Amino acid sequence: MSKQLGLIIGANQYQDPAFRPLQYAENDARAFAQWLVNSRGGQWQPANVQHLQGAHATKQLVESLISQMCLNLAEPGDLALIYFAGHAFLDERSGDGYLALSDTRSQVPASGLHLNSLIQYVWQRSRATHILFILDSFQNGQIWSSSRSTPYDTKPLFGPTILNQLLQQPNRLFLCSCRGNERAAETGEQGLGLFMHRLIVGLSGQVRDSSGNIGLRQLHSYLFSVLGDQQRPQLFGQDQPPLMLVGESAASSALQYAPVGAAQAQEGPPRPSTGALQNQFRGGLATPRAETGKQQVAVDQQRLQQSQAMLEQAQQMFQEQQLQQAFALTEQVLQIMPQSIPALTLKGQILGSVGRQEEALAAIEQLIQVNPNNAMAWSMKAVVLSNIGEHQAALAAIERSLELDVSNLETHSIKSTIMGNVATLQSQNLSRGPAAAELLSEPEQTQSGARTFFVALGLQLLGFLIGIAGALQPILQTWLPSLVGIALMALGLLILVANAARAAHRYGFLHTMPTCLVSIIAGGTLVGSYLFAYRKIVAFLSDPKHPEQSALLAPIIFLGIWLIMAAALPCIAGLGGLISGAFARMRRR
Repeated sequence: MSKQLGLIIGANQYQDPAFRPLQYAENDARAFAQWLVNSRGGQWQPANVQHLQGAHATKQLVESLISQMCLNLAEPGDLALIYFAGHAFLDERSGDGYLALSDTRSQVPASGLHLNSLIQYVWQRSRATHILFILDSFQNGQIWSSSRSTPYDTKPLFGPTILNQLLQQPNRLFLCSCRGNERAAETGEQGLGLFMHRLIVGLSGQVRDSSGNIGLRQLHSYLFSVLGDQQRPQLFGQDQPPLMLVGESAASSALQYAPVGAAQAQEGPPRPSTGALQNQFRGGLATPRAETGKQQVAVDQQRLQQSQAMLEQAQQMFQEQQLQQAFALTEQVLQIMPQSIPALTLKGQILGSVGRQEEALAAIEQLIQVNPNNAMAWSMKAVVLSNIGEHQAALAAIERSLELDVSNLETHSIKSTIMGNVATLQSQNLSRGPAAAELLSEPEQTQSGARTFFVALGLQLLGFLIGIAGALQPILQTWLPSLVGIALMALGLLILVANAARAAHRYGFLHTMPTCLVSIIAGGTLVGSYLFAYRKIVAFLSDPKHPEQSALLAPIIFLGIWLIMAAALPCIAGLGGLISGAFARMRRR
């Protein structure tokens, strides 16, 4: 049998003075919760409606209750309703929309309820047939003001990402009203915000059909016609089949609705007059069912307070190193609130402290699943991953934590520790020689070997070309000082010798091939010049018609000497590198 589940939230006062105090948010939430469970109202089961307001409306508790309702309690055919009266704002950097809870800080958007995460990680996974979020929010921030198309536009709160998701996934809906902004103050009537007053008037009779049913489409049309620009609701999403707030679920019955206002001309249950309704507002909905709802709300509040007390006691025991008792209390809290972020955090800390790293990681993964933007959870995950040797995954986790909270010095310290562990491990792997190579997969070994081979070859060719350029400079560029050519020949020879020794020492016989190749080129150039150009060179230098050409004898001799050294010295250095590398590997073994 289908259920109707409700979570009603209202907050007037905020810890952050950037959010101005509100007049009607808590009254609105209380009145709506009472109407839902009233026998003359929504007739919802009191046990299925939770009411949260004031200082109790914290981010952690709200996220926990939403996850519990949508993911644990809701089943196919059910309606999950969330009502929020309070502040909303946009992240100045990303433009993402957030709801401000009592402990939200305006400069730390992650301390608010992230709407994008709510849809992505809760709504899309919920089995409920319909999820409706009634949002009666005060608009905050310059970025909202600059991006809205009308003075009371709600679209900037969602952005294109959420709006596209709502179009792609039916039966996930937002009904939004503007409570106020920097240009418009709150307006009320009979102790309630104007939107909630009109909402209850409509729900109490104006939009009921002849069978007493109330559909969302009819409610939206009614509110659109009776409210001004400031409170006039905007509906985002599509309900297929139509959503029923009161009466038989449209998911199981194909109902046809009369147009708005037609219900007034049809016979149906008696409807309270506006005056009678105002009297109910003054005295409260003091019917037996309303009293039952109040009692249930009181019971829920008591359970939450008991859970909070147990959690505080568990945290104190954890600090006093009474880990077994702290863990037992934490498990009791999680039985009441399975998605409690503080409880999951403490559980992960306790399990990590006693060395049960895999279980700690599982608790932290659950914590991240509940709130993917929890910077502390990502830091905890990084520590546990580092403890079990997953250093690269730990680095990725700590980077994610820094993305969420870059100013946390402890997170930077954790990152430094992990990087130190990575550096130590790499040093140990290098010191093991062949054993370190076994840590690399075969493709990585192949890529690394090919890369170092071509680097060595490139360095050898570079050194050879620099030396040749230095040797030819006195011949081709006689106007330059001869010291330039000598310097270039010395630099080229140094590169050839040093690279040959280093490559052979570190990488073995294969990396002597570039040295041998360049040595063959140098020797071949020298031998070829002697066999095929010796007589021409002698004739050129001794030509009596051009006595000035004899001055090139010294540079040509220097070129020959350099080619001899370029052919011999790198090979000798490479042989020495092979021998020293072999001895070094033997010592490590």
